[in-house]
Amino acid sequence: MVDKRKTRLNDRGSTLVEIVVSVLIIGIIFVPLLMGLSNALKANARAEMDLNAEGAGVNVLETVKALGYSGIKTATGDDFNP
Repeated sequence: MVDKRKTRLNDRGSTLVEIVVSVLIIGIIFVPLLMGLSNALKANARAEMDLNAEGAGVNVLETVKALGYSGIKTATGDDFNP
């Protein structure tokens, strides 16, 4: 009888240790994954801002190009004559 109680007590302790170890392993695995996901989201947001800025710049350049030299004014407000 005594041997069975010791076995049950030892099994409970090893199960708790196994659970703690498995939780630590899962934590060690998921922390880098979450950090990678965070970095990917930041890179995606930065790329979206760059794309929007590039689109705005292209729109301005196309507008200036469509105006031609006659639509361009100098800093003093005079027409630009090359």
